[in-house]
Amino acid sequence: MPSSDTHVSRSRVFPAVCSPPSSSALSIIDSSVSNYTTCGALFVFPAPTSPSTQIYSLDVLTRSLELVLTRYPQLCGTLRLVEYDPVLAKNDHTKRFGRVELLWGGEHDRGLDLIFATRPGAVSSILPRQVGTGAGTETGAHDVSSADRDLFVSPDAIVRLRGPDEGRGAIGVKVTTFSQGGIAIAVGMHHTLGDAQALSLFVGDWAMVHRSLLAGDESPLDHIPLRPFEPLRLDGYAAGNVDAPEEDGAIRDEALRVPQIRLDFWNSDEGKPPMISSPSRPPPEVAPLDEAMGRRRGTRIPWETWEWAKPVKDYLVDFSPDEVQRIWKSAAEPTSSGSVAQTGDAGDARDVGDVGDVDAGAGAGGSSGAVSRLDAVLAHVWRIVTRSRKNEGLVHLDMSLGLRNRLTPALPPTFLGSPIINLTASLQTSSLLSSLPAAARGIRGTIISSIHLLPSLIHHEAFALDPIREWNAFMGKEHLMVTSWLGIGAGEVEFGDGPAEWVCADMWPIDGLVVLMDKGTGRGWSKPREARGQEGRTRPRERTGDGRWHENGLTIRLVLTEDVMAAVLADPDLRPLL
Repeated sequence: MPSSDTHVSRSRVFPAVCSPPSSSALSIIDSSVSNYTTCGALFVFPAPTSPSTQIYSLDVLTRSLELVLTRYPQLCGTLRLVEYDPVLAKNDHTKRFGRVELLWGGEHDRGLDLIFATRPGAVSSILPRQVGTGAGTETGAHDVSSADRDLFVSPDAIVRLRGPDEGRGAIGVKVTTFSQGGIAIAVGMHHTLGDAQALSLFVGDWAMVHRSLLAGDESPLDHIPLRPFEPLRLDGYAAGNVDAPEEDGAIRDEALRVPQIRLDFWNSDEGKPPMISSPSRPPPEVAPLDEAMGRRRGTRIPWETWEWAKPVKDYLVDFSPDEVQRIWKSAAEPTSSGSVAQTGDAGDARDVGDVGDVDAGAGAGGSSGAVSRLDAVLAHVWRIVTRSRKNEGLVHLDMSLGLRNRLTPALPPTFLGSPIINLTASLQTSSLLSSLPAAARGIRGTIISSIHLLPSLIHHEAFALDPIREWNAFMGKEHLMVTSWLGIGAGEVEFGDGPAEWVCADMWPIDGLVVLMDKGTGRGWSKPREARGQEGRTRPRERTGDGRWHENGLTIRLVLTEDVMAAVLADPDLRPLL
């Protein structure tokens, strides 16, 4: 819907202390997400409890940004594709086509695009609205469409790597203040530089510096540890030699065992929607290599299964701790004594951020086959949506898997970049609908079977002719595309007057999208202010990733076509009987 924003100012913000000129190639996994949409979020805060305070002073917000950027100087740099050199590319995987590099410091800095805007009315006008009456109310669904696109960082503010260089930077912030009180702070960055976990770390650090300034702290950065930027550390986990002239065939075969759908853009020009920008044929630079390899093509993208022009509903649905527990008990395998195995606790206590991490099985690295609570909830939602869609045949659950704690040795949770891949669980509709335990085991098995193959997958990706050629997830009536913001600390961000009323991931409402959020991240406005916590004003909040989200339940954001959403909310099995 159209907004009535008035731009107050627009500027470029740079680190308070200029860093020396630096550069780095990004990891092959970062390069593979270089055509993704912006990674961003909207943090909505109510009017301060004391109207006379300057908690959201624009001057202090700007100064705290300048300071925190000294810990993240790379975010202000120049992001670009490497200049392809076929000779160098033979023995240096970072010089191959479509790989991304970053230059920052000095003349390379493009800064952070900062917009201050005002809007009439109250901040409550953009909070999710309870859905109508009847079935919608009974399921507790809330419509998030009140948060219009103008509140978020515009994609036009962020560099496009496959388009002309127009001087854009890699990160933007938009701050919207409301005439009747309250503020909305949007942050967006190029996906190669940060996934949801890295984004939340940055925003949390910014908020803490801001609180420190408000408290009169003369050394606010003392509360923020150094945040090393080491993207190529990820490529070091690859099996074999990624700088060899040719891919190792045995390692490639191992990589192809990873449970992924592999949709080939170079075989998918016909029927491609107009908003999809990925190239549908080999770029001229690698066309000779493609020809030498026999112009092999993978699976065509089934555009006809995605009715992209059909209206959708974008809703939040809460699941209470009791509901999560009941779903899990229904999905988990009973032990020989007839009781439900409790190993799912360890599975739910994996690290943070994505489906795979939060959802790992019990034991180190998630190697156990025990069904976790998140396996169970995902299987439950997958079944309800599939039934509402009246699917037949094979259906797919495409899940984001984080690599930080999946590799050996594990990367720290503060590792910066986008170390994420997609996995796919596929089941026949008849099998999915007939058995919740079978569906949950299918999800668990998909994750388990991938872990030991990750080094091979990184090797395989390093030899891709174009890292954005293959799509490992899809949308539309045969797919659900799942990402998770569980446990990454987004809901804990506070600039001085308590955590956000609501945090909304910046994602386009596409049929089949599922976003998992901590309960309260998306429903925080329903809590009394005193329950939202005021502690830790100047104390760093490292995310421990204990994974015990189920103690509060969770919020699931669902984007489905209007008819399917109505059927989902009316399904009596959506909410398990207590």
